[in-house]
Amino acid sequence: MKSRQIVRPSFSSQEMADIISYYFARRYFEEPGNSINGKKLFTIKNCIKCHTKGKSNDVMDLNKLRGKLEPITLATKIWGSGFKMFESMRTIQITWPIISEQEMRDLLQYLNSP
Repeated sequence: MKSRQIVRPSFSSQEMADIISYYFARRYFEEPGNSINGKKLFTIKNCIKCHTKGKSNDVMDLNKLRGKLEPITLATKIWGSGFKMFESMRTIQITWPIISEQEMRDLLQYLNSP
């Protein structure tokens, strides 16, 4: 964002509440994810390189959150650490993944499966 001179947006409390409410309500109308596809995506999208136990001391092991991940939880974590993630990925020469809505549902289903 900095290199493109994009200012990080800020939201009022009401705006953030509206955004969260929208995404929370929207989830009730979504197709469920597929954990088998999610497991494949976890590797294909290079999530496995950083987000598994023992890969890095400063990167979250997503397996610790199994069964507890909600879209808003994941979005909040990405928003809060996205720049750090981007820099870490650049260091180990991984490109930022493009993840479709269905792929994200599949990843969440996988990450929440036993």
